[in-house]
Amino acid sequence: MITRRQFVLGAAALPLSGQLFAAQSFTAGKEYLVVAPSAPTSRDKIEVVLFFAYTCSHCLQFEPHFAKWAKTAPADVAIRICPVAWQPKLDPFTQTYFSLEALGLVDKLSMPFFESVIYQEHPYNFENPSADISDFMAKAGVDRQKWEQTMRSFSVMNKTRQARQLWNAYQIDSTPMIGVGGIYATGPHLVGTREGTPACIDYLLNKFALSAINETFMPEAPAGFMLGAPLHICITHSEISCAQCLHYRRIYRHRCRFGSPIRIPWRRRRARRP
Repeated sequence: MITRRQFVLGAAALPLSGQLFAAQSFTAGKEYLVVAPSAPTSRDKIEVVLFFAYTCSHCLQFEPHFAKWAKTAPADVAIRICPVAWQPKLDPFTQTYFSLEALGLVDKLSMPFFESVIYQEHPYNFENPSADISDFMAKAGVDRQKWEQTMRSFSVMNKTRQARQLWNAYQIDSTPMIGVGGIYATGPHLVGTREGTPACIDYLLNKFALSAINETFMPEAPAGFMLGAPLHICITHSEISCAQCLHYRRIYRHRCRFGSPIRIPWRRRRARRP
C-alpha cells in the first residue's frame, strides 16, 4: 500500500476526481458510515480503531483479517483496539483487555481468553464474570492477586470508561466495527465480507487524506477577499502541514487540522468596471 506522503503528492498532481478510486469504490450509507458529529481522535496520526467484544463470535472470526491488514498498515496510521461491553455487567471483559495490556500479556493471552469465551472452553457467569475471568488467568499462569489488583486499578478503570465514551462517540451499535479518523466507520456486515473489509479501510484512509487536503487548502475566504493564486504544496514530516503562495503580499493566517500554521494567500476584491 502507498504511504500517505506518496498519496498526497499523487493527489496534488492529479485532478481530484473519481479516477483516484477507480479500482475500487465504496458508498457512504452502504459499505461505510459517516460519523456526525466526529469522534475524538489522534491529531498526530490517522487513527484506525477496531471495536470488538470478547463475547462476539463475529469479532473472533474477523480478527485474523484485521491482524493481517494491521501488519502492513502505513506508518502514519495509529491502530487502536477498543473493547466494547453492551451492558455494565459485562465491563469486566473490557477491563480484561486493558489488564492484559497493562501486564504485557495481550499477545500471549488475549486470543486464548477470547476462544475460551466463544467456544465455552471455560465456564463464565455473564451476570458477574470477574471471578471466572480470574480463574482463567490463574490457570494460565498469571498471579491471581496481581491480576485482581490490576483489574481494579485506576488506570484500567479509566481506560474502560474512555472506551465506552469512544464507542458511543462513533455511534457503534454492533461489532466488529472499524473507525477511521473519527469521521468514518465500517465493518464486515456493511462491506458484505470479512475478507473485503480491509480494502474498505484503505479506501477510507485515502478518502480521509483527500478531505484533509480540501479542508487545508480550501478555507473560507475573509470578508472582502478572494483566493489569490493556486497554492503551492509544502510537505513536511510526511504530512500535509502547510501551504503558501509567494506571489501575493496579503497573507491570511490559518491553522490546519494537524496544528501546523499554514499561510493562505488572499487578495482584496476589486470592484468590476461597468
